[in-house]
Amino acid sequence: MGCKSIALLSLCLVLSSCTNPKGNSDSSQANYSFIGNWGGKGADSKGNPFIFFAKVSYLGKNKYRMLILADLDTQNEPMHIMDGVLENNKFSYTADEGLYKGDGTYVMWRINTRRGIMKISRVTILTLGVADLGKATEFYEAVLGTPPNKSFDGITFIELPGTWIALYPFEKLAEDISPEIPATRSGFSGVTLAYNAGSKEEVLEIVRHAKSAGARIVKEPKDTDWGGFSGYFADIDGYYWEVAWGPMFKFTENGEMTFKVNE
Repeated sequence: MGCKSIALLSLCLVLSSCTNPKGNSDSSQANYSFIGNWGGKGADSKGNPFIFFAKVSYLGKNKYRMLILADLDTQNEPMHIMDGVLENNKFSYTADEGLYKGDGTYVMWRINTRRGIMKISRVTILTLGVADLGKATEFYEAVLGTPPNKSFDGITFIELPGTWIALYPFEKLAEDISPEIPATRSGFSGVTLAYNAGSKEEVLEIVRHAKSAGARIVKEPKDTDWGGFSGYFADIDGYYWEVAWGPMFKFTENGEMTFKVNE
């Protein structure tokens, strides 16, 4: 089962059993201020993860209403209605009853739309086809330092902030895309992954750490012709990672990378 199939299955199973935690079935937006289309991810009281779409409106007094939908273009009634607080891309609520009884929080992101057509606003998952799922999971847990999510059979999710990494058997990944795609790899694929560090010292330390976990150092870190400092290593399946530092980049409090402007 591929990543897309898991996400859709989770969405269908969880949202179809939702109840309104506030007991409010009024989906009218006449008196509310619509603030946009959003995506979200969370887990129910049983720990089952799911992803959803929602139209969000401001109710006033720092309260928001979220209409959870099967898709953003639907004209049907919302599958679920929730009231809560939306702050720093997190929707928090308190439910008195139902599947979501208690306090809960969803991670949210705004979806850019134009003329009713959904646009891809960010990369959510990078999937790597691997030869040995167990060994690849152990490698990335050691290198990234993030406990992997092995809740689903045959696939591993590494839930990094912003973009997850998924590990999936190589042959099954090719088959999931199309039976006509040959499950073979040769030469350079033209794709690399990257981590931008906060200093040259961090670059050196990460490369040393990756090597100790079993990575092959392809290019030792050194000064670059664009004014930065970078090196490359390959994981146990041959995927190339660049670890780099650049004087033109800075990081926000949330760890997001931006360009320095007028500094």
